[in-house]
Amino acid sequence: MGASPDRGAALDLLAADALVTLALAAQVETDPADLETFAARLRTGEDPGA
Repeated sequence: MGASPDRGAALDLLAADALVTLALAAQVETDPADLETFAARLRTGEDPGA
């Protein structure tokens, strides 16, 4: 039984969500005061490290 395209897209979204969650968690560990700016940069596509 092959995986449907919907399942593949769902897995891609799940992986992307996990990466964003890890990035936010790492930011909280290193500089919690800058979390809001970091999250805004992620959301707009800016370089979060800039």
